[in-house]
Amino acid sequence: MVAALAACLVLLSGCELATSSADGALTGYWKSTSGDGFELSGNTLEGFRYVQYDDADRNVSFAGIVANRPNFDASNGYIIVLVTEPGSWGKTAGSYYAIHWKNLSGSLVAAASAYKVGGAHNKGMETLAEALAEYTVENGYYGLHGEYEQQ
Repeated sequence: MVAALAACLVLLSGCELATSSADGALTGYWKSTSGDGFELSGNTLEGFRYVQYDDADRNVSFAGIVANRPNFDASNGYIIVLVTEPGSWGKTAGSYYAIHWKNLSGSLVAAASAYKVGGAHNKGMETLAEALAEYTVENGYYGLHGEYEQQ
């Protein structure tokens, strides 16, 4: 019995869970000078949770679970969110939506949610693969990035 418990502890200690404290530089709460912001946290059973806020009162624009595996320490990248809360932006629950970040340096980052003027996919895509292919800078999304500071 003791040997089985010891073996389990050895196996578990070699694994880093997705919700560990070493989540990356982009995790935490970020706010712009305008008051809007976003929060990326790894403290959920489902994995990382992303919440976009309208204002400093943290009214939810939309929220969901991160569906891809971005490097949160990279200076730029994409987060694909499986939308669980449509929020004030009216995203489609169960769809995949994207955020792009760039110039992550210390406590500052530029970030933008996917949006294209007249775009047919501004509310979300049906699959993760479609979202990864569609929501890119090259496809005309992310015309304006906001500047955010980690709180």
